[in-house]
Amino acid sequence: MDELMKIHENILKAERKAVEKRRAETTDCDLWLRKRKKELRQRDMALLNPIYNTRQEIIKGIPIVWSTALLSHYALGLLLTKDDEKMLKFLESVDVVEYTGDWMDMPGYTITLSFRENPYFENQTLVKNIVYTTRGFTARGSDIEWKKPVPTGNDQQESHVENVQEGECGGDGGEISFFNLLFDPDDHDSRGIPLEVAMLIAEDLWPDAISYFINGNLSYEEECDIVERCRLYLS
Repeated sequence: MDELMKIHENILKAERKAVEKRRAETTDCDLWLRKRKKELRQRDMALLNPIYNTRQEIIKGIPIVWSTALLSHYALGLLLTKDDEKMLKFLESVDVVEYTGDWMDMPGYTITLSFRENPYFENQTLVKNIVYTTRGFTARGSDIEWKKPVPTGNDQQESHVENVQEGECGGDGGEISFFNLLFDPDDHDSRGIPLEVAMLIAEDLWPDAISYFINGNLSYEEECDIVERCRLYLS
């Protein structure tokens, strides 16, 4: 009986040792895999970034690209009210910079929306930073410097500016401005809707902007004009 108990104890010790060894090896594999995924993503971005830069140069001559792409996006377009659309007419460009954060393979993003002078806010650029850490995603948006409504004798225009500033685009009191939603300065966690909107821009709209633009109800003549501009730029 004593010999049998001794064998049982040896089995338990061997099992504990095997579990500890397996855990250590699994951890090493996970760390290697994360490191490798990070290296592969950096390689991919080194290939993609020059192409994105060329695309940005072409888009400079077509100012409606980003506003059209946002409006035709399957999810982002649903968030845009009529007042948001009016502000997007002043949108010049969208830029997304991806970088690898401290947590191995998880990327971070800096989203920049650039605008012409407009009657709604002072900012020339609105920025959203997204970083992934061991505690999850953290995000920070620009503080929008809203302009004071200027009396113009046009009650509809003055009301529009006030609604945008209050985050009640559309004038119904129940709709939230896309701009206040995306650049909510209080959105610091991984559960906020502003973060989800930003991730859609960074991971879906940005890489596939041309598809959303082309699908944005362009006429055949407009599509031909864009193709011709691209051809001339690349020739």
